[in-house]
Amino acid sequence: MAAKNASLNKRLNKRRIIAAQRRLRAVELMTGENRKTLREVGSELGVTTAAVWKMVRGYVDNINATNVEAVAVLRQEMLDRLEQAIQGQLPKAREGDTAAAAALVRLFERMAKLAGLDAPDKYEHAGVGGTPLNSAVMLIPAPKKEEDL
Repeated sequence: MAAKNASLNKRLNKRRIIAAQRRLRAVELMTGENRKTLREVGSELGVTTAAVWKMVRGYVDNINATNVEAVAVLRQEMLDRLEQAIQGQLPKAREGDTAAAAALVRLFERMAKLAGLDAPDKYEHAGVGGTPLNSAVMLIPAPKKEEDL
């Protein structure tokens, strides 16, 4: 049973590697100086344009997922560093050091912003003296064609 599962996993891994290589090839063909269309890439790879689109989309989704993970790791590292800085300034601020207290305020603001705790800024767009904005739409007719004259 274990040998059967190992064989199945090996085949699945091989298929995943081949699929990843095909996705990469599709992206390579669609980018760079000699870009090809979906149809041209499909023809070269022997698949439909829909399949090429799925390959490219899968490649981009994979990059996005990787970026999301990398950003989460970086955010946590930054939060850890801010926490260390706060721990370093806290005793000084408790003793009455105003510079340390000001540094703490900035550190807490940065931490809240990085953690997404602050609400986004809201802006009200208004005219002079708070009056409503006036707007108008002007329609410009299309130029007449020679055959219409």
